[in-house]
Amino acid sequence: MGAENDTVGLARTGPDQGADPKVRDENVAAFLLRLAARTPTPAGGAVAALNAAQAASLVGMVARYADASSPEDGEVQEAAARADRLRERALDLATEDGEAFASVADAYALPSEGAGAAERRGSAIRDALARAALPQAAVVTVAHGLVELAGLLLPTVSASMQPDLAAASNAAYAAASTARLNVEANLRGLDDDDDRRAVLRGLGDVDELLRRASELHETVRRGVVA
Repeated sequence: MGAENDTVGLARTGPDQGADPKVRDENVAAFLLRLAARTPTPAGGAVAALNAAQAASLVGMVARYADASSPEDGEVQEAAARADRLRERALDLATEDGEAFASVADAYALPSEGAGAAERRGSAIRDALARAALPQAAVVTVAHGLVELAGLLLPTVSASMQPDLAAASNAAYAAASTARLNVEANLRGLDDDDDRRAVLRGLGDVDELLRRASELHETVRRGVVA
């Protein structure tokens, strides 16, 4: 989830004010119901992670079809296994994002009146937001791996499977672009010399990732409409 400002309520106001379930344990309808509720989580961070998880599932599916055609190709088998690991990582990150932003909501709920209260609250909010940036930075890392795998598989799969790789690439694009924006939003309140801003430097190659994802999509589309 991205950073919120003081004018937006972060209190839990939905029908279920208990602990959020793990995203991996929910059905689609239940997750979307929670996503639509007026609660701080789940939000854009969880969506970014789930975009990555869907991309990973598509890459895994395509790799298994390719493996059935070329069972002796160890690289294809490893691609499927790697996609599975990335899917599991992305699902974990969806839950970690919610847990991290629950801490942000708690920080916003701290009192702001009294001697030093506003300063303590502001510091707690910045600390919680900095921690909440970490799962989103990890989503970008997952997206990198998925675009790489999609690019490796593209020349090896049938034309009928290539649109699924394009869909995976598009989902990875959405995951990376959303997660980068969330990191930037969460860290914008930190001083320029704050060491925690180093997370931003790790996102310097996201534009290249997005370019490669878009290029894969266009490569597939040119083959479809030719």
